[in-house]
Amino acid sequence: MKAKKSVLDVPGVTERKKKDGTISYKVVVFLKRDGTGKQQRRIATYTPEPGEGKREIKKKLEALRQELLTERVNTHSRESGQTLAQFSTFFLEDRKAAGCTPHTLHNYQDCLARINAELGNVPLNQLTTAMINTFYRKLEKTTKQSGAVALPALKQAVKTKGLTQSALAERSGLGRSTVRGALIGNRVAQSTAEKIAAALERKPEKLFVVGQTETLSTETVLSVHRVLRSMLAVAKKNKLIMYNEAEDCTLTKREDKEAMTLQPEQVGELLDAVEQEPLMWQALIHCYLVTGARRGELCGLLWENVDFDTATITIDHARLYTSGEGTYTGTTKTRQTRFNKLPPQTLNLLRRWKREQARMALAAGDAWERSGHVFTWEGHPLHPDSISKHIHALAIKTGLDGMHTHTLRHTAASMLLGANIDEITVAGHLGHRDAITTKKIYAHAIERNKAKAADALGGIIYGEKVAAEK
Repeated sequence: MKAKKSVLDVPGVTERKKKDGTISYKVVVFLKRDGTGKQQRRIATYTPEPGEGKREIKKKLEALRQELLTERVNTHSRESGQTLAQFSTFFLEDRKAAGCTPHTLHNYQDCLARINAELGNVPLNQLTTAMINTFYRKLEKTTKQSGAVALPALKQAVKTKGLTQSALAERSGLGRSTVRGALIGNRVAQSTAEKIAAALERKPEKLFVVGQTETLSTETVLSVHRVLRSMLAVAKKNKLIMYNEAEDCTLTKREDKEAMTLQPEQVGELLDAVEQEPLMWQALIHCYLVTGARRGELCGLLWENVDFDTATITIDHARLYTSGEGTYTGTTKTRQTRFNKLPPQTLNLLRRWKREQARMALAAGDAWERSGHVFTWEGHPLHPDSISKHIHALAIKTGLDGMHTHTLRHTAASMLLGANIDEITVAGHLGHRDAITTKKIYAHAIERNKAKAADALGGIIYGEKVAAEK
């Protein structure tokens, strides 16, 4: 990339042209010397939108230059000259020492990879709010493939090759559950589709429909912001900078969407369909609906946590998965232990499944892993993704478009709130940190219930009055 003085005649601005012809502008301003005698610089990059004219570009560059000139000097010590990429290593170690779960650390790593790719070479004491805002706007335009879905030709190709799911998984270097998911129509990563196609000696486009290119979600950008803000907070706490430049950033607001829930008639349709499923899946779906538990909490449920005498299950841990750590047992999301009562129907399904599981273990002998988990495959605890894929298949079978694992959790919450159970009790049942979390997530359902309550009171108060007048 070549840099030259900008033809727009803005001080401190140089024009950079990439090989693909894209033009960007580097803005550099010099501030007063700090306490060490070193002159401070502020640097930012601006890439024009397609179709922007020279006059509009110049106006935006002048505004950016003025913003950099008025930025506060963010020094505190000489050590603050280390780059964001260098400090991110310390930040990860600090979070690990603080007891963050592998799942949280994996999310930090993903977000830091995006941060360091754009801002990693910027010293902590030269980072500005303007730079961060520019980074966020760029992230919002970043695109990715939405995945691939199998064509009918995939099953035919597997049949022609005479391969079992296990054989195809081994040949493609993928997990058996991943291959099974692809075969039943689950959306898979484009790289997964390419590996399966290569194993079958076919071109990916002959076996899969590749999804459309889509931009990163607002939630992804907000997640990156939370990590960057946390990292700069640690830097400030360690006296490396005076200000957290991520505090005053301009963020795109997340769209306030109501969580998808099943209506009573849809719950009935789902339960009718589940009766045709293997007994284990019947028990699992019923547990989902009556407890509102998280996916990992049901994966990690042990028989020792099921008390048939008191009709209670204890939820005190979860079985989780990250690509770096693999499958592991961790705490619940809020690190809380809760005790959920089960209705007789669900308890009866669990009894029947426990007896069937014992018969299967006896028949399998040493090949059966005696893990003690409630929901298993050949004795092995279920992989969390297996539950997601099975529920996705159920959604297709029953026509409940958009149903996923959290839909069942949201449905449980909605039914409880609809039965006028207070938010504190619902929060305890679902394992929320507090009732504030419940109110935030289920604000729509709570408002609907308030409207129903007002109508009910109106009917009671004014209905009696009208009757008396008659």
